[in-house]
Parts: sequence; C-alpha cells; structure tokens
Amino acid sequence: MGLGNGLANGPDNESRAPATPEADDGTGRLLLFPRTRGASSPAFAIRARNLTREFPGVRAVDGVSLNVPRGTVFGFLGRNGAGKTTMIRLLLGLLEPTGGRSQVLGFDSATRPDEVRKRCGVLLEHSGLIERVSALDNLDIYGRIWRLPRGVRDARIVELLQRLELWDRRSEKVRTWSRGMKQKLAIARAMIHRPAVLFLDEPTAGLDPVAAAELGRTLTHMASREGVTVFLNTHNLREAEKLCDMVGVIRRGRLLAVGTPDDLRSRRDRQRFRIAGRGLTRNVADLVRERHDVEWVVTEGDCLLVDLQDNSRISPLVAFLVRVGVELEEVTPIGSSLEDTFHSLMTGEIAGDGTRPGSERFRSA
Repeated sequence: MGLGNGLANGPDNESRAPATPEADDGTGRLLLFPRTRGASSPAFAIRARNLTREFPGVRAVDGVSLNVPRGTVFGFLGRNGAGKTTMIRLLLGLLEPTGGRSQVLGFDSATRPDEVRKRCGVLLEHSGLIERVSALDNLDIYGRIWRLPRGVRDARIVELLQRLELWDRRSEKVRTWSRGMKQKLAIARAMIHRPAVLFLDEPTAGLDPVAAAELGRTLTHMASREGVTVFLNTHNLREAEKLCDMVGVIRRGRLLAVGTPDDLRSRRDRQRFRIAGRGLTRNVADLVRERHDVEWVVTEGDCLLVDLQDNSRISPLVAFLVRVGVELEEVTPIGSSLEDTFHSLMTGEIAGDGTRPGSERFRSA
C-alpha cells in the first residue's frame, strides 16, 4: 500500500464545504458565525455557559463559562482529575451535560454533536494510529474515512509529513518509531481533514524535554499557518506559558481563572525578590520566615527567594539581614511566573478574581 494507490478503490466524491451555522451571541439573538476572524466583532470558536457534568458522587465540571477566540492556542490547566478531559468530551458532544450548554463553531455540542465533530480534530488518550502499517498508510486510511478525494488526500499527506519532518520515514512501520514521532503522526492524523478546531489532551505527556519542545513548536506553527483553534489540556505549566495565547485554570471542576498568561501573572501581585550574599544560612531563612512582612521564603542555592506581604517594602528586610550578620551582595526583584499563579490558585491563595481569601495561606520551607 502506498500514497496514490490507496487501500482500495474508495470514494472520490468531492468534499462539500460545511454550512455556516447560526450562533447565539449571548443575548438571545441569532447571528451567522463568521468564517474568519473579523475586526468588527469577536468570533469565538468555543463557547460554554454554566457547563456542568455530574457523575455519581462527583461534579466533574462545575458551571464552567468561557469563550475561546478563533485561531487561538488555548491552554486548559489543571491537575489530574480536575475535569479537563471531561470538558473536552462535553464540548465534542461525547457526554451529555447535566446543566448549561456549549457551542463549537456555532453548533450546539449537545444537540448537533455530529456537526461539531466533523469540523474538529481530536487527540485524546489514545493516538488512533495503526502501528503495523506505515505513516503513509495511516494517513491514507484516515483520509479515506473523512472521504477526501484522492488528489486532495495525497497532497494533504505530503504536506503534513513534510511539515512535521516525517517524510523521510514515511514508508516505515509506525511500531518502529519513537514516542515523539508517533505523537507527531497522531497530530497529522487529527489534522488530515483540515479541522477548524483541534482538541489535544496532554499531547506531550511521556515525551522527553527535547521532543516535547519540538512538538510544541509544531503546534504553534500549524495553528498560526492554518488558522486552527487549539484547545490544549495540560498540566505542564512551562509548556502552556510558551505555547498558549490564552489559558484557563480548573480545579475540582470549577474554572478559577481565564485570560492571557500575562493576565494571570498580574493577579499574583505580590513582590518577589532574590537575595544573594554570604551568611544566608538555614537559621537566617527561618528568622526571615517568621517576619510579619514576609509571606513566603525558600532557599535556592546560596540565595533566598522571598515573597513580601502586600504593600510591604524590601528595605526593612534588608536592614534586618544586615543586623543578623548577612553580607548582602545583591537584591533583585523578579516577576511572577504562570507556575506561581497556578500554584496560588490551586492552594486557594488567590481567588479567580485576583483577590485573596485571607483564611488560607501558602508557605513553603
């Protein structure tokens, strides 16, 4: 079997362009969902309103509302069991919601799931690859399943394998490939029919750092080049910070925060400093930890990382360190990372609106 020859004489009927659906703009009105990202009005690929799914004894998704603009790489962040996979299954119409509603490309996920799924590419926990055949034959099979005409199918297979740097290995059986190569082929499989939305569930799980970074670059390039909206489930915070235009944080089924990485970082407005010098012993760190103006402190090599309480200044702490005998060399303010914000949200240190509950504190030795 090979490219152009196919597995059998399959259907070569021309693909029909999907009809443009009607979408609710949130006010009860109906409007045509734009095909392109227009400047005059926002165009959302994914919309959810109070989306809820209950299982016996657990509410896996709890009143989630969000809008994902078209052409966006959206990262859905949460620990294992937070509700990320259930959310994807609800959006694809694979599960019925207990409450609320969702739309993908203007189609209601619950009432028109077939229209949703034919316009989406999906890579969940299983790759969907047939490991006993070649990369060419894998993509040819899926192209036939999507009823792509032979010429369109062959051209798309060449395009994807070349773009994903798999072309030179196209005739090898997939079972001989590395995990990273298989993941790239699985993404090609999910994109064979040029979907408008790509759902990925932990696509870099189990990959080494080099393979994960390469796959991330591939995703952002393809999303940018093809205008695909990517909905990416992950608990890899550094990956999300690098790849995503927008992120949402979910904990125990509830959406705690959504926005750009910069938006979420700004919610954690506490000041952090790196303090370098001689004499920064464990005893000194314990003394710093007891100060009322210090929220958090941790040793990092010969340095201390310190978070100050709101509205506190660094100068009193500097004076204190000098008094206890520390020979200071450098005090440097450093910005918060998305990982800092994520852990703050996970521990209840900040609420989804950026406020602090006050009753919970997060301290680390």
